[in-house]
Amino acid sequence: VGAALTRAEAALDTRVRAAYVRMCGYLHEPATRAILYGPVKGAVLDACGQLQTLLHATGQAEEYEPRLRALAAKLEAIEAAPSQPAAEAPPPPQAAPIPEEAGE
Repeated sequence: VGAALTRAEAALDTRVRAAYVRMCGYLHEPATRAILYGPVKGAVLDACGQLQTLLHATGQAEEYEPRLRALAAKLEAIEAAPSQPAAEAPPPPQAAPIPEEAGE
């Protein structure tokens, strides 16, 4: 459980935050970003809730509950104010040009 939480924390700090920062570069309207980020946030929070239920059932909740709360707080913080400037996010992929059809 501890190793899985460590991987989840690392993914939030790197992958999820970078994806959110990149999305902010394209979508300037906070409501649109919230609509797109909502399912990601909901899935992670749901997984944390399920893990918390299992930990309570096995008597390990006290050991991992602070980390679960911290994970949920990090998830909220990404949406509130991404700390990584857009310049550090990898550039978006370039779209391939649409080939012209013969005879046009």
